[in-house]
Amino acid sequence: MTGKELQVHRHRYVALTLLSVLVLSGCDWLLEPQFERAQPRTDAEVTFAKSVLNNLQEISFKQDREYCGFIGLDNEGDYVATEAVRGEEDGCQPEEPDSDIAILASYHTHAAFSDGYDSERPSTIDLEADVAEGIDGYIATPGGRLWYNDAALSETRMICGSFCLIQDPRYEPFDDIPLETTYSLDELRERDRDVE
Repeated sequence: MTGKELQVHRHRYVALTLLSVLVLSGCDWLLEPQFERAQPRTDAEVTFAKSVLNNLQEISFKQDREYCGFIGLDNEGDYVATEAVRGEEDGCQPEEPDSDIAILASYHTHAAFSDGYDSERPSTIDLEADVAEGIDGYIATPGGRLWYNDAALSETRMICGSFCLIQDPRYEPFDDIPLETTYSLDELRERDRDVE
């Protein structure tokens, strides 16, 4: 065994030992992502998220760019949204919010309609990012659909269908591609494998 292989072997041994100690001592909860919302999702939150995303749809279509940010509660308990960041055609990274905002969810648009993108449902990366950050997420599509990423359940659900939000005038429905109303993270990953 070379020195490098021995070092890798030692690191694996230490990691497995630490993992065993955590599980055996009842601390296995430390291994799971923690999801604590400032408050449960409400109809008022959904209405606020719809308003935020609806206000971004037209500029998102016109510029063919995603726009993103965070939705949260201010010190008075009112819903607020961080200023939207202009992203790329197929991605967006919001800026870190002020510390006086209790973050509830991320939000982003899916840019303009394009034959080249499966943009009527959240992508695997959309859901993975929210799960990794431990926050929920709202996604607006070119077809005017609104989706909700539930980080704790690692799934996405359609809140409302086509024309729920402003729709890209160039949007063309794909009748040959079935659209479910709920996808688990594993189901999104499976779809990705099927497309490759």
